[in-house]
Amino acid sequence: MAARIDEFLIGVKPQREWGWLVISYLFLGGAGAGLFLISLYLDHAWAGLLGLLVLMLGTLLLLLDLGRPERFWRAFFRPWTSWISRGCFFITLMVFFGALQIA
Repeated sequence: MAARIDEFLIGVKPQREWGWLVISYLFLGGAGAGLFLISLYLDHAWAGLLGLLVLMLGTLLLLLDLGRPERFWRAFFRPWTSWISRGCFFITLMVFFGALQIA
């Protein structure tokens, strides 16, 4: 007895595509974090500073993507509700501890 295809279907949840600002944030965030970690290995403080600046530029692009940028602080009070919110939380930690490392 063959099963019908409609027996296996579940509700479809529409997804929202990301714009170029979020894509740029993901690229710059990864590039900045990678540059910072490589600078730690090679002991080049200037490259670590450049990595943090690239990371902060990516974060600025993420803030520009928000519909209401003045509400960005809300992401920090519920960091486990979305991946973008988690990213904001961990980027803030990385910039803070990265600045301590460079200083």
